[in-house]
This record gives sequence, C-alpha cells and structure tokens, in this order.
Amino acid sequence: MNNSFQYWLEKIDRLAAWALLLIMVLFFISGLGMAKGFVDQQFATNLHSNILVPIGLAAFSIHTFLAMRMALMRWRKWNSNSLVSLIMIYLGFIISFVYIGFFYQKNIDITPANETAANNNPAQTTDNNQKTFTLDELAKYNGKNGNPAYAAVDSIVYDLSPIFTNGAHRGHNAGQDLTAAFNTQHSKSQITKYPVMGIIK
Repeated sequence: MNNSFQYWLEKIDRLAAWALLLIMVLFFISGLGMAKGFVDQQFATNLHSNILVPIGLAAFSIHTFLAMRMALMRWRKWNSNSLVSLIMIYLGFIISFVYIGFFYQKNIDITPANETAANNNPAQTTDNNQKTFTLDELAKYNGKNGNPAYAAVDSIVYDLSPIFTNGAHRGHNAGQDLTAAFNTQHSKSQITKYPVMGIIK
C-alpha cells in the first residue's frame, strides 16, 4: 500500500480518536449541566442533543472503521469483499442512528393512560373518550401538594410526574402548555414514552 496513503489514514484515525475523547468529555459535562443546572440548561441541551451527537457519530464511525480495517489487515482478511461489507455495516449503522435520533416519531394514541386516570380526571370528556383540558384545568396538575405533573406538548397532555420535582423540570413548571420549550430542546420521540392523559383545547 502507498506509504503516503497509509500515513494520512493514520493521521485521520488519530484526529478522530482525539475528537471522540473531547466529545465524550463535553457530552458528560453537558449531560450533568442539563441535570444539575450548573450551566445554562438550554445551551447544555442543545449542545448535548443537537451538536455533540452528530459530530460524535462521525468521529466514532471514522475511528472504529479504521481500527476494524487495521484488524482485518493483521488477520489477512482485508480484501474488496471485506471493504464492501464493512462499508455496508457502517452505512446501516449511521442511517439507523440518524433516523432514530432525528426523524423517528412514535405514533401517538391520545387516549387516557388507563381507566383509573380517566375517572379521576375532572376535565371534560369528548365523544371518543379523550379527556379535553382547558388551560385552567391543566394548571391544577402542577406537580405540587401531591398533584401529578401534567404538561401539554403539541396539543397533547402528558403525565410527566416522573421527571418533574415539586412541579419543576429544568426551569419549566408543570400544569402548562410547554410546546415551545419542549420543541426547542428535544425531539418528539422523547416524550411519547410518557402516558397520554388527553388533549388541550
């Protein structure tokens, strides 16, 4: 193999490894910043979710691809077939990760999480048994004094009690429509795991 080509591959590999190390450090710092609030939470969330993830994916893919290439060469298994196979594996990994991380959205069933929750909810009921909240009714579910923490995102009311402490989460209060705040910091798929309690009108 051309020595110059090999030299540049090694340089790229080292650069990707150093970039990956830096990204991991920043990933942990921004994650702690999001959880503990010692840095601006919106900045930490944007850095953590929107900037470090794609750069980290690129650095990880380059570094591990070149490492696998070197391993296959040592094992005398490096040829055109192994090259094509490795490219296909990494393309599948990258495409899957990008799709799940940035485009996948779970279908949302906007019905009460369970019948008990539906019966205990004083909000109005629509013809198809979906609870309909007004903003005033939603405000009662503020996560304080034993109340659950509900919030509306894109007209859907979710029970976010597990992530709200005393009615607050990362500077936001339960019992409100948090669509704008949520959409600037998270992907839609991050909220669909929480119980749907109804819709907001």
